[in-house]
Amino acid sequence: MSNAVSYEKSDVNVKVMSIVAVLLVLLIASFVILLNDYFVYNVEKVELREELPNPELVKIQQAEEAELSGYGIVDKEKGLYKIPIDQAMKVVISEYAH
Repeated sequence: MSNAVSYEKSDVNVKVMSIVAVLLVLLIASFVILLNDYFVYNVEKVELREELPNPELVKIQQAEEAELSGYGIVDKEKGLYKIPIDQAMKVVISEYAH
């Protein structure tokens, strides 16, 4: 029984290893560039979405503003009327100040 130890008798092909290394570096660099572009695209899309207000939300906010800042009749028989919220707060403050 012979336990002969063997070894690699040929050298590594430096030219092939260099080409593989350059290709791997280019592949990694292209992935980094593509992922960066994808990230920037999605961030811009989110920022654009935040800049454009939702039309339904704008309608609701306008209706709320009109409700809070307008005059109106709540119950004519009981003599209940609606006044703007700023004016109502002043009336309440002046009533409790005395």
